[in-house]
Amino acid sequence: MNRQRILYVLLVLVFFAGSLWGFDIKFLAKFELSQEKELIVYPMSLCVTEEDLFLLSDMKLAHVKVYDNRGNLVKILGRHGFGPNEFTRAAYSFYKDRKFGVYDIDAWRVHLYEREGKQDFKRVKSVFCYNTITDAHLKGNKLYVAGYKVGDDNNPYGFFSIDIHSGKSELLMPVYYSYGVTSYSEYKANEDTPIMNMSGATKKFDIAGDFAYYIWEGNLSIIRIPLAGGKITRFGHKSDNYLQPFVSKEILQTYDSRYNSGLAYGKAREKMSFLHKIFACNDYVMVIYRGPTRNETLLPYTAQFYTLEGDFINEVRLPTFHYRMPFFLDKEKNILYSVAEGEGEADEERYFVIKMQVSKDKQK
Repeated sequence: MNRQRILYVLLVLVFFAGSLWGFDIKFLAKFELSQEKELIVYPMSLCVTEEDLFLLSDMKLAHVKVYDNRGNLVKILGRHGFGPNEFTRAAYSFYKDRKFGVYDIDAWRVHLYEREGKQDFKRVKSVFCYNTITDAHLKGNKLYVAGYKVGDDNNPYGFFSIDIHSGKSELLMPVYYSYGVTSYSEYKANEDTPIMNMSGATKKFDIAGDFAYYIWEGNLSIIRIPLAGGKITRFGHKSDNYLQPFVSKEILQTYDSRYNSGLAYGKAREKMSFLHKIFACNDYVMVIYRGPTRNETLLPYTAQFYTLEGDFINEVRLPTFHYRMPFFLDKEKNILYSVAEGEGEADEERYFVIKMQVSKDKQK
């Protein structure tokens, strides 16, 4: 009996000791990206190499700018076009183990590069992966994709893999899972509703071990997908800071004119929360959502931390507010990077890299 009591006390102490710890994100540094040689027009995605080369996809200029860690432009990858080493629109990108990939929107392909030396990147393959792709990552010989692909059963899937050598696809998750509904019929009934269209179609994911962690911007619900097949699960904690998208009067008033006059529509959306990015590493899953704006003049970003099994750890506000920020996490150093546009009229065409440290911290 005494031994059981001692064991119980030890378990309680371990539980409460663990609950005293969470994660924090602190500002480290900020530097400007030079535009003397080439303007930055639409920074879509950011990757950082082991030697602090910064790879910035510029969607409108259809290339990738490469900067050093002082913000100097080192080189440009690609140019506009459909030919070799060209992009139609350079969008979402990823980098890992000296391999760099960029999704080319109008070509419907992910272009794969390998590092050669310190600053050279050689395009080695282009993988056709259909349209409506919003994220992709490479693991071994498989390119994992968040997008839309119709299977042999004539049903759409929202997450799948492509063997980069054979081109063979493996369908891993029906598209309706993305939106939190329970069947294809429910998905079809809701796909053209104002709430679905207003929430957007962007999905993001990251891979840690044998699992993908997948999000849709319209709901704080993280989907845990076994890459080898198996049961798909969900988790997520909707804190008081998070405000799930809803059809407001302002949204309805600006919805029809959102493509011609997007400012009012964007302001209405800023009053809600949208999932922005997800990272998964050995120690945690980090989800970043933006908004809502309440008393802020700029858009706030909030990071949530979970265990790899889906247990909520804590939530912290990022130390910088901006309208739209591409993020990249260095998983070895636990450094979070972002690209942010300057504040105010004098700085609105200037772009900065912001460096933040993710660390374990004692909760108050």
